[in-house]
Amino acid sequence: MRGNINYLIVASISGRTAIRFAEKAGKAKVVCVPGPPQWDCEMGGGRWPYIPEDVRARLEELGVQIVDRAPTTSREALLTTA
Repeated sequence: MRGNINYLIVASISGRTAIRFAEKAGKAKVVCVPGPPQWDCEMGGGRWPYIPEDVRARLEELGVQIVDRAPTTSREALLTTA
């Protein structure tokens, strides 16, 4: 990538999209935000963490920061502080 982009934040439940960005990001740092643990009840059998171990290993190899514990909505953020 060219220009003044220093960070790319990628929403990627499985991590695979973040890998594609990281492989082409050049010097920009990539941050992957997968689904948070609160989604377990909505994923129809999916279990957190949603990024498979092999994908997580590749992301780490590429230097991608993974943010596993971010609230999904401002409502959840407000409930945790109330």
